[in-house]
Amino acid sequence: DGLHEDLNRVRGKPYVNIPDSAGRPDLEVAREHIQCYLKRNRSAVVDLFHGVTKSTLSWPAAPEADNRKFESFNMLSLPVPEESDIRVTVVVAFQNPMKPPMQVSLQLSHKATLRTVKERVAEIKEINVSPRRLMLCDVTNSYVFSFLSQTLSLRDRDRCNVHLYEVPDFGADCKEEKKNDDMTFAMGKWFDVKDRDGNWFRGYVVAMDAKRRLVKIHFDGFAPKYDEVKCVDDPVFAPVDTIARNRRINIRSEISLPDTHVQVVLVHRRLLKTANYFLTPHKPEVFGRPMMVFVPKNIPGTRLYELVWEKCRRYTSPPPLLKKQKSFFDSLENEDDGKDSKETCKAEGKEEEDEGKKEGNAEAKAAKQAPDDSPLPPFVLKLVDKSGKISSEEPWNKFSFGTPVEFTKSKLELSDGQTLAIDWNPIFMQKYMDMQELLSVVDHASVDHINSLPEPKIDIAACFRMFTDKEQIDEVYCSSEKKHMPAEKKIELFSAPPVLVVHLKRLLQRYKIQTFVDTPLKGFDVSPYLASTANEDVSIQRLSRGEEKTAPEKKTQATKSHKNDKLYDLFAVINHYGSAYGGHYVAFAKSKKSSKSEEEWFCFDDSRVSRVKEKDVVTRHAYMLFYKRRDFDGLEFLPQDIAKFADKPLTAKDKKILQQANQAGTTCGCGKMLNKCTIS
Repeated sequence: DGLHEDLNRVRGKPYVNIPDSAGRPDLEVAREHIQCYLKRNRSAVVDLFHGVTKSTLSWPAAPEADNRKFESFNMLSLPVPEESDIRVTVVVAFQNPMKPPMQVSLQLSHKATLRTVKERVAEIKEINVSPRRLMLCDVTNSYVFSFLSQTLSLRDRDRCNVHLYEVPDFGADCKEEKKNDDMTFAMGKWFDVKDRDGNWFRGYVVAMDAKRRLVKIHFDGFAPKYDEVKCVDDPVFAPVDTIARNRRINIRSEISLPDTHVQVVLVHRRLLKTANYFLTPHKPEVFGRPMMVFVPKNIPGTRLYELVWEKCRRYTSPPPLLKKQKSFFDSLENEDDGKDSKETCKAEGKEEEDEGKKEGNAEAKAAKQAPDDSPLPPFVLKLVDKSGKISSEEPWNKFSFGTPVEFTKSKLELSDGQTLAIDWNPIFMQKYMDMQELLSVVDHASVDHINSLPEPKIDIAACFRMFTDKEQIDEVYCSSEKKHMPAEKKIELFSAPPVLVVHLKRLLQRYKIQTFVDTPLKGFDVSPYLASTANEDVSIQRLSRGEEKTAPEKKTQATKSHKNDKLYDLFAVINHYGSAYGGHYVAFAKSKKSSKSEEEWFCFDDSRVSRVKEKDVVTRHAYMLFYKRRDFDGLEFLPQDIAKFADKPLTAKDKKILQQANQAGTTCGCGKMLNKCTIS
């Protein structure tokens, strides 16, 4: 739109009164509406990209009422049907430390929630646990980004990397999930309530009538002016925190975990050197897959270290320990005979010192306080935030990478969802840690089965059918009846432009529709989707150039390339990768055929350009489609005195003039050097 306004040849826009349809034929009304539009809009953008849609508004209670409008568009936005089934892949982490994580694929209804995922995963023979012994998490960049509720819809799963962590069987110590189905009304009682717009929110009763049949609801988080009066018999109430958009979710109530225990997230971490730094030349890096332990709130430090060490035994091979050694780190230094390794240890000690005295001397302090017969594991646990980068206990201006957990028998005070970083000893990592085993994941048989199934797809015709479906509107003013009445609105494609831009409406308010829309690359015929009264002569392009044909001309030119003016070929696609909350755009475009090369498709991903096969151009990530009409040569929108030279080759005189202009550095009308100007 901004480019159109810059190129608009109409400077003084007149006031235009658009006439009513008043029962007249479509062609007559369309001609008037398009001419009114052209009085204010004339540019190359209009001639290239603007088409016309027919909008019909009808009232079932007043069949004689007539309201038709013909409006321009520069991009045709088509709704996309939601997929009936969704394919989701999750990772299951077992409580047994010697059992690697398992990847499982499922095909579920798009209306399902993560509760269904837990139930289906729990039924798998290789897993076979209660759904209440599976905790849902969103794992991002080697750390737990958030704990997920089982009420989350699968439509939101495209922004989550779902992991399920097995919870130990605590037996009778666990409380069963309580179902709050009490629907008795009282002052101050909370419910999930549907408002007048059809949305569910948390609310409580602030007033009741004498007969206790009408209640006034105050919605949580909204001003009192939005309070609504509801009848207790209406189906607008549900138990609190069940379906409301702002419901409060208690993750602990969804798993079998005693009140005396908490879930603790473990992330692997190491220090990396950085070229540019402020206070310390090292920064922490989180790697591998996060783990989770379920421990008492006041667990002793030594017991916590022992549990973490057991969790890591699958991908570590500890060296032989001396019977009376004081520290695991001492045994590593004794085993290493080379001078380089000792220097490395000293350098690491210095790095820890730069980070802070408290952190730098953590190993020595722990070794001093540890019992003689209890060797330390080859790591230090530190209290960090969920990203695993900084301390969760110290202020930000301390620039602390974490608060060390002392290796003593003193009891800790851990909170629910606390994250601990496992700072590995660098020598131990290099010699005794199997990184391949650390990152390994076992694929369940369902993964190959789901991948072997053909990807479900719909034809673009289904999108056009949804586009032309009648929309029910509650109340619209009817001029013939002089009052507001229920109405129906229908939109149809009346005229297609030379360059048709199709926008697939995938991104909705809270989720993205991932349906694969199959569309032809060549010979896309738009005639089945045009309104029945559409006429090729009544279009923005024809009326803009004054080329509307008379009746005798139509008969003489009836046989001229009638099919090509309705056939379109795809020449570019914009793909969206990600979710409704964020993503990345990548473009596919087709090169022009020349004497030296054939038409090829290229992928434009930021600064990277690569070739792409034609069969891979249309995917389920397609967001915008660009079509060019076959009979369009690209010069029709230019003024006649320029377009007439399109098919004529350059003469020797023309070539000489261009050569002299290049040598002289002449500038063209846009102010650029002629040899650098894309217009020339």
